Amino acid sequence: MKIHAFKVYDRNGLTLSNIVDYINGLPLEDRFVNVGMHKIRLEEAKKTKSNGWYLNFSQARYYGPGRLSPENPIRDFDLEDFEDFGEETAAVYSDKCKALIVQYNHYGARFNNISSYLSYFCNVISNGKEDCGFNIIPIMQPGAIDKLDKMSFVKKFKCKIHIPHSDDGAVLNNKSLSDIIESDLVSYGDVLNLEISSSRGKEKKLPARVVRSAIKEIISSGIDVDVLQVDGSVDEDSPREPLDLLESRLEQNVSVPLGENRRLPLEERWSALVGIFKQWQHDGVLE
Repeated sequence: MKIHAFKVYDRNGLTLSNIVDYINGLPLEDRFVNVGMHKIRLEEAKKTKSNGWYLNFSQARYYGPGRLSPENPIRDFDLEDFEDFGEETAAVYSDKCKALIVQYNHYGARFNNISSYLSYFCNVISNGKEDCGFNIIPIMQPGAIDKLDKMSFVKKFKCKIHIPHSDDGAVLNNKSLSDIIESDLVSYGDVLNLEISSSRGKEKKLPARVVRSAIKEIISSGIDVDVLQVDGSVDEDSPREPLDLLESRLEQNVSVPLGENRRLPLEERWSALVGIFKQWQHDGVLE
């Protein structure tokens, strides 16, 4: 199981704990929210001893696997018309250090959609108060942003982002990026692949300040991103070195034993998240 860490910044008086407490008081059927094309809900929330939260989010998956056995052909699961396949994403939130430790599930709710989900209920509670919600920002490995800041000679910038729409909750304040995404052609799409390279001349380069600003904006915006890379060097005479910002996120892989029904038990996932949280807290990388 892959684990990532995020810093939570509240944008008004309502805290993440306030929002979780409100959602936790709703019936399950009233917790569903459509975030973009995904149907998400908070399945379970339990208080930790330190006033944080154990969380588990579900996301509907509209198609899924079949049942496979050695003797029989692959066959369907028997689902009712009102049922979907479901994917889970567990998380642990520390209110003390405003850190959200999240299980990565490629088919489940990702951090940007969790952020949008929580922001939706923040909007409900505050009756549409302007600038309501959260910024949930990936915590990077020590030195990653310093390496980016020192890169003054940039030859290539590459990103693949899922285009945010009005109901996604992601906000881009960078004018260059927002102009591209809001253009008539791009705004109708779902995924944008962008690669910008300078010409082959040794002295030719991209504006490093603009590239750094775009990368930091993408990281902090809550946009779902699959590729975020820059190729450059400290100066013109230094060897070029590619920097993969997604690979530079704080990340840990742990083994979680399968349960009786071939699923990852929730308590085991929470335990793994808490263990990694304590390790990162000891190492001082969550500040």
